[in-house]
Amino acid sequence: MNNVYDVHMYAFHETPVIRKVDITPGLGEVQPEQNELLELIFKYGQNDFQPVSGRYSVSVGDVVELHDGSLHMVGGVGFFPISRETMEKLPPNISRKVIFPKNEEDLLEQLERRI
Repeated sequence: MNNVYDVHMYAFHETPVIRKVDITPGLGEVQPEQNELLELIFKYGQNDFQPVSGRYSVSVGDVVELHDGSLHMVGGVGFFPISRETMEKLPPNISRKVIFPKNEEDLLEQLERRI
Protein backbone atom coordinates (compact mmCIF):
# COMPACT_ATOMS: atom_id res chain seq x y z
CA MET A 1 0.00 0.00 0.00
CA ASN A 2 1.20 3.49 -0.84
CA ASN A 3 1.49 5.49 2.39
CA VAL A 4 2.92 8.64 0.78
CA TYR A 5 0.59 11.56 0.10
CA ASP A 6 1.01 14.83 -1.79
CA VAL A 7 0.43 18.09 0.04
CA HIS A 8 0.15 21.15 -2.17
CA MET A 9 1.97 23.83 -0.19
CA TYR A 10 0.13 27.14 -0.63
CA ALA A 11 0.35 28.59 2.89
CA PHE A 12 3.80 30.19 2.90
CA HIS A 13 5.56 29.39 -0.38
CA GLU A 14 5.94 32.05 -3.08
CA THR A 15 5.45 29.36 -5.69
CA PRO A 16 3.25 26.43 -4.66
CA VAL A 17 5.23 23.21 -4.32
CA ILE A 18 4.37 19.64 -3.41
CA ARG A 19 5.56 18.09 -0.19
CA LYS A 20 5.52 14.28 -0.02
CA VAL A 21 4.33 13.05 3.38
CA ASP A 22 4.92 9.45 4.46
CA ILE A 23 2.47 8.34 7.15
CA THR A 24 3.87 4.81 7.55
CA PRO A 25 5.14 5.43 11.13
CA GLY A 26 1.62 6.33 12.29
CA LEU A 27 -0.27 3.42 10.76
CA GLY A 28 -1.61 0.53 12.78
CA GLU A 29 -3.20 -2.72 11.67
CA VAL A 30 -6.39 -1.08 10.32
CA GLN A 31 -6.60 1.42 7.46
CA PRO A 32 -7.63 4.76 9.04
CA GLU A 33 -10.91 6.54 8.27
CA GLN A 34 -10.62 9.72 6.17
CA ASN A 35 -10.48 12.18 9.10
CA GLU A 36 -7.84 10.11 10.90
CA LEU A 37 -5.90 9.81 7.65
CA LEU A 38 -5.93 13.59 7.17
CA GLU A 39 -4.76 14.07 10.77
CA LEU A 40 -1.87 11.63 10.19
CA ILE A 41 -0.86 13.49 7.03
CA PHE A 42 -0.93 16.77 8.96
CA LYS A 43 1.10 15.30 11.84
CA TYR A 44 3.77 13.70 9.66
CA GLY A 45 3.84 16.81 7.49
CA GLN A 46 5.37 18.70 10.40
CA ASN A 47 9.11 19.26 10.23
CA ASP A 48 9.31 17.98 13.84
CA PHE A 49 8.41 14.51 12.52
CA GLN A 50 9.68 14.54 8.91
CA PRO A 51 12.05 17.43 8.23
CA VAL A 52 12.15 18.42 4.56
CA SER A 53 14.79 20.92 3.48
CA GLY A 54 13.31 24.00 1.86
CA ARG A 55 9.74 23.18 2.90
CA TYR A 56 7.58 24.58 5.67
CA SER A 57 5.51 22.27 7.83
CA VAL A 58 1.98 21.56 6.61
CA SER A 59 -0.13 24.56 7.66
CA VAL A 60 -3.54 26.20 7.35
CA GLY A 61 -4.09 26.89 3.66
CA ASP A 62 -2.18 23.87 2.36
CA VAL A 63 -4.11 21.24 0.38
CA VAL A 64 -3.87 17.48 0.97
CA GLU A 65 -4.50 15.21 -2.02
CA LEU A 66 -5.74 11.75 -1.13
CA HIS A 67 -5.16 8.72 -3.34
CA ASP A 68 -8.75 8.87 -4.62
CA GLY A 69 -7.96 12.34 -6.03
CA SER A 70 -10.03 14.24 -3.48
CA LEU A 71 -8.59 17.51 -2.17
CA HIS A 72 -8.83 18.73 1.43
CA MET A 73 -7.65 22.13 2.65
CA VAL A 74 -6.18 22.47 6.11
CA GLY A 75 -8.59 24.82 7.86
CA GLY A 76 -8.39 26.70 11.13
CA VAL A 77 -9.95 23.65 12.76
CA GLY A 78 -9.70 20.39 10.84
CA PHE A 79 -10.02 20.02 7.08
CA PHE A 80 -12.62 20.73 4.41
CA PRO A 81 -12.99 19.47 0.85
CA ILE A 82 -12.24 21.78 -2.05
CA SER A 83 -12.48 21.32 -5.81
CA ARG A 84 -9.47 21.17 -8.09
CA GLU A 85 -10.84 24.31 -9.80
CA THR A 86 -10.71 26.20 -6.50
CA MET A 87 -7.23 24.88 -5.70
CA GLU A 88 -5.95 26.11 -9.06
CA LYS A 89 -7.22 29.62 -8.21
CA LEU A 90 -5.32 29.78 -4.92
CA PRO A 91 -2.67 32.47 -4.70
CA PRO A 92 0.75 31.73 -3.23
CA ASN A 93 1.25 32.73 0.41
CA ILE A 94 -2.46 32.18 0.99
CA SER A 95 -1.95 32.34 4.76
CA ARG A 96 -1.40 36.09 4.37
CA LYS A 97 -4.62 36.51 2.38
CA VAL A 98 -7.28 34.53 4.26
CA ILE A 99 -8.03 33.99 7.92
CA PHE A 100 -8.82 30.41 8.98
CA PRO A 101 -11.37 29.50 6.29
CA LYS A 102 -14.20 27.24 7.50
CA ASN A 103 -15.16 25.75 4.13
CA GLU A 104 -14.72 26.23 0.39
CA GLU A 105 -17.42 28.91 0.19
CA ASP A 106 -15.83 30.93 3.00
CA LEU A 107 -12.43 30.56 1.33
CA LEU A 108 -13.74 31.87 -2.01
CA GLU A 109 -15.54 34.79 -0.31
CA GLN A 110 -12.37 35.80 1.53
CA LEU A 111 -10.32 35.60 -1.66
CA GLU A 112 -12.92 37.67 -3.55
CA ARG A 113 -12.75 40.42 -0.91
CA ARG A 114 -8.94 40.52 -1.18
CA ILE A 115 -8.84 40.95 -4.98
